[in-house]
Amino acid sequence: MNGIPSASSAQGVQYLLTDPVVTGLVGWVGLFVTVVGLWIAIDQILRVKSAANAAGDAVNALTVAIYSRERLLEMTSSIGNVEIAKNYITQRMFPLATLCVDIALKECTQVHALLEKPEQKW
Repeated sequence: MNGIPSASSAQGVQYLLTDPVVTGLVGWVGLFVTVVGLWIAIDQILRVKSAANAAGDAVNALTVAIYSRERLLEMTSSIGNVEIAKNYITQRMFPLATLCVDIALKECTQVHALLEKPEQKW
């Protein structure tokens, strides 16, 4: 058996546990596996961080889009009230026209407040 006891015997196991070449090889393999595992863990952490940043950016973009649609809806409503006021003016129904213009002005004021509202960062 080439001077090396067989691994099945108790002497063979003791030899493998105390042989400096075998223990050194096991140590280097262990170090390699640890470094590779650490590298994989760091890579996964960076990917998760990148995904979280992308999700945050998507939330911010959606918030801006919602505010934009809200402004557009308010302006559309305001334009409708101005058109109604114009019809009342042609019919010489000035109190109703004044009411519609006041409502349109209120809606324009709300849009102005939305435009001045600072964008929120999540």
